Amino acid sequence: MKSVCITLFTLILTGCDDRLSSSGDGSNLTILTTDIAGKRLPINRVYWVYDSEPNVLHELECKTELCDSWYLPVEIEGNIAVFAENAVPFDNDPYCAEVYSGEKSILIDKNQAQTITIEVKYSDSLCQ
Repeated sequence: MKSVCITLFTLILTGCDDRLSSSGDGSNLTILTTDIAGKRLPINRVYWVYDSEPNVLHELECKTELCDSWYLPVEIEGNIAVFAENAVPFDNDPYCAEVYSGEKSILIDKNQAQTITIEVKYSDSLCQ
């Protein structure tokens, strides 16, 4: 019963989240970001590159400051790598941050809806 209540609560929250309902239209790839425990993790940056053009970054947009769901435009097709990054400023020093990142490669078929999950892990602390 507890898991049914949690699932129902999650569905209700998802239905209220305008990032999920409006951003996903016209997408063939949904990108979810999680922490190392598998819990959904809102982050501030996701971008992708074609394997054949690794120096050309394509930023994905989030309608709020942080998103845990991202959508790739439907016209994208081929081998790509997707990168997720998040910088969390220190409370006592806004010029320093903990950096979290993750990545995943996938073959995109524009005729098939797909979902990937990127596990975002702590990678470093940086200061400007």
